[in-house]
This record gives sequence, C-alpha cells and structure tokens, in this order.
Amino acid sequence: MGMQTDLIRYNVNDRRRVHVGQERHFNVAKLAALINGAKVQEMVKKRDLFGYLGHDIRRRFGLYPPETVLENGEIIPVEPAFVTIEIRIFPDGTVEHRAEFLDTPLGKKAQQWHIAQMGGFSSVIAPNEINPTEFWGFDYVLSPNFHGNRGYAVMDNIVEYNRLTSKQKAAIEHARRLEQQAVMDAIFQTAAQQHQQTTSLVKTNQELLATIDSMSQQLEEAEEQRDQLLLQQPKFQAATRLSVSDSWITQSLSVLDDIRKLPLPERTSQHTVLDWIRK
Repeated sequence: MGMQTDLIRYNVNDRRRVHVGQERHFNVAKLAALINGAKVQEMVKKRDLFGYLGHDIRRRFGLYPPETVLENGEIIPVEPAFVTIEIRIFPDGTVEHRAEFLDTPLGKKAQQWHIAQMGGFSSVIAPNEINPTEFWGFDYVLSPNFHGNRGYAVMDNIVEYNRLTSKQKAAIEHARRLEQQAVMDAIFQTAAQQHQQTTSLVKTNQELLATIDSMSQQLEEAEEQRDQLLLQQPKFQAATRLSVSDSWITQSLSVLDDIRKLPLPERTSQHTVLDWIRK
C-alpha cells in the first residue's frame, strides 16, 4: 500500500477561491446526514470508497465505475488511485477526511502529485449540492474547487469558463490534459502488463504441452519394449502327468482282498504271501 495522508480539513461554505472554480451552496444539514450516515460510514469501514485520478473516469464510466472496461477490443481494469479511510462532517460545514494511496499506476501518480503539493481532492456528490443523496468519496485533481481540500470536491472542480480569463482557462486545460495523460498512461501500462502476463502464460502452457507429448511418447515406447520382451520369452509346457491305470488298481485291490481271506497262520508267513503274489 501507499502512504496515508494527514487529516485534511476544509469547509464547504468557504472555497478560499475568488477567480477560479464555481460557487457552491451546499445543504449542509443534508450533506452531513449523508456523509455521517450508516451507508457511507460502512463503505469507509469496508474500504469501498475509492477515488480516481481526475474526474474523467467517472465522466466516461459513471459515478461508480466498473472494475473493467473494453478499450480497443481489450479488457482493461479500471484501477482506483486511493481509498478514503476516514471522513466526517460537522454542523458548520467543516469536513475532515484522510486517504490512503494505492499501489496502482494511478495511485502512484496521485501520491507523487500529493507529495509535490500539486492538486488536491475533489468530492463526488449526486445529483447536486442542494439535494445531495449520493456520496462517492473523492477524486484527486490538479485544480480542486475547494482550495482547502488539498492536504499540505458534485465533481466540484467544474469551472464556468465564461467567468475565467484566457490565462486561467489555459491553466485549467493544462491541468486536465495532465490528468488525462496520466490516466491513459496507466491504462496502457496495465494493458502492457496484461499482455506480458498473457504471453508468459501461453509460453508456459506450450512448454507443458510439449512435456506431456514427450512423456506420452516415452510411455508408448516403453509399452512397445515390454510387448517385445513378452514375445521373446520361451513358452513353457505343462509337465507330463503320471497316471495309474484302472486295471492295475483293480488288480492290486483284488490281491489285498485275497490276502485277507487266507488263514491266519498263512497270513503271518511272509514267504507264503510273496509266493502267492508271484503266482
């Protein structure tokens, strides 16, 4: 994250300007009820009250810009420059707020301008200062309508050009061009980073696919070698089974039966039995 500002204090009843900018006549009571109300304070607490560099982003994409936009056929993130981390308004119209710059291209540029004491914060209120019903925080602009809202505005830096001298108009236009150039530089920088990341991902995917193809080929070769080894192995035949003929078994059983029938003395004579078998 970037740096946090000191407490910034200004009064909506005192622009501290005479020749530049536009007079505002705020309904302070209604503005205080809005800013000090539960909705805005919850957005502050949840870090949802983002601000951008200049008002052009909101002019093009609305008071609450989307996260991404389509530019020249490419999806580009709409990155904020800072977030409001504290805000309150008092009955006399005094506003106190603090911001934290973000680590984004626009945030770094806004922080750089803030440190150089260039520009300041400009509030974003809708539909107008007489009947404020929406508050979307601040943007950082080079020529804030309220001189005190700087920190060292409605989009309150809108100028009635008919009331300005040629020199003042040139200064305002120069500030706007600087803001627009910073925004465009940030958009192109983000697009370039995305292109680089996409190219790197494509290269990584190609390398992974090549590795998978190589491993698949190695697996196929290993399976072919296995099949060849199995074909080269000698085939073993089952051993010949020895069998005994039924007639031999029948004859042997018959001899045993005849032996059992012999008289006891003869059965006890080993020679008699052997002689009988030989017959």
